[in-house]
Amino acid sequence: MKEQAYSTFNALKLGQSIIISEFAKRDPKAFKSYAIDYINDTGALEFSQDYNVITKCNSFDDIRSRQGIEAIINFNRQ
Repeated sequence: MKEQAYSTFNALKLGQSIIISEFAKRDPKAFKSYAIDYINDTGALEFSQDYNVITKCNSFDDIRSRQGIEAIINFNRQ
């Protein structure tokens, strides 16, 4: 399942978002976990403030420019 999630994340276009509850109906908790792993590996996703939507971005630098370093710290706490 992790490989499928990573394939999905890789296929997203820059700025494209996924609503987790609609996309991963069977196991949204696992999907969030895979997204966190992906972020830790590549930094190319970001969560919405409520952690219900993920959006493809360039890297941690892209996130920093929009939300500041706190966003990265919060990702790693989930």
